[in-house]
Amino acid sequence: MFTSADHVTVVADRECDIYDVLATVPDEQTDVLIRACQNRCVEEALGHLFASLEANPVAGTYELDVVRTPTRQARTATMEMRCRQVSIRRPATASRTLPETVTVWAVDTRTS
Repeated sequence: MFTSADHVTVVADRECDIYDVLATVPDEQTDVLIRACQNRCVEEALGHLFASLEANPVAGTYELDVVRTPTRQARTATMEMRCRQVSIRRPATASRTLPETVTVWAVDTRTS
């Protein structure tokens, strides 16, 4: 697909949060960054992706200027970041030819 690139990063929104996409990343030179839509089952003790991330300590904070819109005041939001490596379980609806789990890095960013 990309013959001249040393490394490719695919960025996608929630519509691309599909197990097949995570399980079929073509090679080590390809990264996939997807905004999560599904609270997926994970191998870790907490059972689901969002709870697993929330239980992790805050890795860092930063401030973000939020611009004024007709329905929102301008403000500065303090954002918290959490991250961890998780093994996502294959959902029942996915093809049995895909691996039972896929290990990914999950990042959660939200206002504090």
